[in-house]
Amino acid sequence: MSMRQNTTESILSEKTFREAERERGGNDVFASSRECSWADFNALPLPNRRMEEWRFASLSGVRFEDFSLPGGAVPAALARELAARSRVVPETAGTLVFADDRLVAASLDPALAARGVVLAPLRALTPEQRLAARPYFFASGGGICSEKISALHRAYADGGAYLLRVPAGEKIEKPFVVCHWCAAAGTASFPYALVVAERNSSAVFINLFLSAEKSAGKASRGAPAKSLTVSRLEIFAQEGASVSRKLVQDLSADAQFFQQEWTHVHENASVRGIALNLGAQRARTTTELRLEGEGARADLFSLSVADGEQEIDQRTMQRHVAAGASSNLLFKNVLLDRSRTIFGGSVVVAPAAPQTSAAQSNRNLILSPEAESFALPGLEIDANDVQCTHGATNGTLDAEQLFYLLQRGVPEKEARALLVRGFFEEVLGKVESPACADMLRAALAEKFSV
Repeated sequence: MSMRQNTTESILSEKTFREAERERGGNDVFASSRECSWADFNALPLPNRRMEEWRFASLSGVRFEDFSLPGGAVPAALARELAARSRVVPETAGTLVFADDRLVAASLDPALAARGVVLAPLRALTPEQRLAARPYFFASGGGICSEKISALHRAYADGGAYLLRVPAGEKIEKPFVVCHWCAAAGTASFPYALVVAERNSSAVFINLFLSAEKSAGKASRGAPAKSLTVSRLEIFAQEGASVSRKLVQDLSADAQFFQQEWTHVHENASVRGIALNLGAQRARTTTELRLEGEGARADLFSLSVADGEQEIDQRTMQRHVAAGASSNLLFKNVLLDRSRTIFGGSVVVAPAAPQTSAAQSNRNLILSPEAESFALPGLEIDANDVQCTHGATNGTLDAEQLFYLLQRGVPEKEARALLVRGFFEEVLGKVESPACADMLRAALAEKFSV
């Protein structure tokens, strides 16, 4: 079941921006900054490959003018369907489901709500909740993220924005699940997630980006995209807090996806992120880890499978500004057909961050002679007494391992699939929850076949 195509004007038109402002009436947490963001977007240049952060990217198909804002309510039948399809794990602490930035389902364990846990759209926050969260809204900036895309997101972020706040000392084992669905053709959505884990708290949250209907065939870089998602995530792990984040991007092959992330890790806090990139014609993620307190730790893992003419572009920065912190990054890609992946990663160690431990690795399994993989790892170290490593590898399936399986009667297609699954398991084995690991394996199995 699909929604009618939106017929409003482009998100780049002044009329669209002004109408959206009138409908909001200034009644949202971003009202004071929208005008400046809109002006910044119009003044800033479009991304181009002369910019270091867009090096090797394919930009010919990025046409923001092709998309409009969603209009009208989500049909009740579609809302029920998407809510049902968002049940990706057996038990949750709370759930939010959005369709084109409009909330269609919400739940939160009443016991957690009574203890001060918040999982809610920003529009639904109480004045007290807004006031407590205000210092964190759009508190991150700069780094490796595109200023122009950031400005467009900030000008339009509203309906798909939400807050997850875990009070000090709360240890929550069941995951929070937030699902963003692309439902109407030609529509742009602007999700925004703010996660605040207070002192000595812990939480798990799963963020999914999915399409209500999958396009036929594989991604083609020359074809016009039919949906646009520009998303922003900010995580603040306060002293001693622990946050585990799972991200699954499995949009339709005719979608464009841009994700910007900032993670702030304070003294003795830890954050573990695992991302799965499967869908979209073009998927670009920029992730900045900021190790801001002594003893902070961040682990960032990613699995991507690209086929057709899909492009998956990932840029990262591990920024160490405090002594005695550690970070570990491992991004693994599988490429088929004429797909391409890009990885650009930097480890930056400030003068005030001795005894830093940082590792960065990008590994690519190339299963087609026409696929392309680009890697740009780098180090920038301004402190002594550090341990930092970085590297990137490209390879194919191990011929000896494949021969071993074939000699023992395993059919070739199944043997190749087994080896690829083994390539994935290095990351999947790091998932703490069996239910979350099963969810990720199921998504990979649906996408991948050799």
